[in-house]
Amino acid sequence: MPREQFVAHLTTIMMGVIVGTAEALGIAVDPDQPIHDAVPNNPAVR
Repeated sequence: MPREQFVAHLTTIMMGVIVGTAEALGIAVDPDQPIHDAVPNNPAVR
């Protein structure tokens, strides 16, 4: 498998895990934004 195809496949899997976990926790994620911008910052949870 070419590197570019592997990276694309791995990215799809990782985004599925991130979005699925966030959804299970009731967090809305905008998939068109970088993660640090897509998820609201909650300083109470650190």
